[in-house]
Amino acid sequence: MSILSSWFKKTLIRFNRPKLSKNPQLVPGENNTSSRNSGSKNPESQTNARSKPVSSESNNTNEPKISNESSKKANSSYSDVRDSLPRHATKKYKIRALSIINMIVVHCTDADWTIEQLAEYDVNPNHISKTGCPACTYQDVIMPDGHLYHCVAYKERTWHAGKWNRRSVAVALMYTATNAKKGRPNYRPPEKAVKRLTRHLTSLCLGLKVLPKGIRGHRELEDTGWVWKLVSGDSNKKRKSLLKWCPGQYVNMDEVRIAVARRLQFRLKLDGYYKGGLDGIFGPKSTEALYAWEPKNDVLR
Repeated sequence: MSILSSWFKKTLIRFNRPKLSKNPQLVPGENNTSSRNSGSKNPESQTNARSKPVSSESNNTNEPKISNESSKKANSSYSDVRDSLPRHATKKYKIRALSIINMIVVHCTDADWTIEQLAEYDVNPNHISKTGCPACTYQDVIMPDGHLYHCVAYKERTWHAGKWNRRSVAVALMYTATNAKKGRPNYRPPEKAVKRLTRHLTSLCLGLKVLPKGIRGHRELEDTGWVWKLVSGDSNKKRKSLLKWCPGQYVNMDEVRIAVARRLQFRLKLDGYYKGGLDGIFGPKSTEALYAWEPKNDVLR
């Protein structure tokens, strides 16, 4: 591919990418608790595997080359801190094959910390483990200004969503979501962070071959985000009871999934793998195109 062609593609992507609504709708729920103060302590259980093509390198655990959709500007707001953040003295995360990953879980820290403070919290005694976690519990953390920190390799099975850990990676928004004052509305996520989240989720879906429906907010996961409870007075009826708002009351996950689906379709169409419309409906043709897509050197970081 020529230098001119490479530049032209990056320019198209930068100025034509779909955008999230600035005012996402309120997502219904019942409780309002901090994501850093509530979570499952036992991080292992198996989920159903997706039906995607399995290559001869299915046991490959090398870090994937994530597509860079956001041009040089995004590269300047990206830091790989895997080797500089504190880790537990004796504990280590289990390693898994990247091919089993079929979910990206979106969290919020519900605290305004530095990335170092977050890692220190995780490796010391905390709400997940009385003796501390092996390392930061999130693979990626997005700061309020949109800066992205890559904290833990995707092959590492971090402790972030209980039984869903084995087949998922974790991306967190760094912001205070919960208003501690009773009766006061909760806080909206920073706009720059939400925009970066959408771009980054698109890159992760391309690099890890995860479908948009595999993007889940922490509150959407059974047993760690919500549980079934019996309806009072009727032992035959159950209702969903929300355990937390994570990644925030005003983060509309349906909007996020649709935005990512449109961005994926645009990218796949641009690279010649997809010929359908940019409707945000990720059907069989879009899925086939995603699984067939291969990264090019000019869009990797």
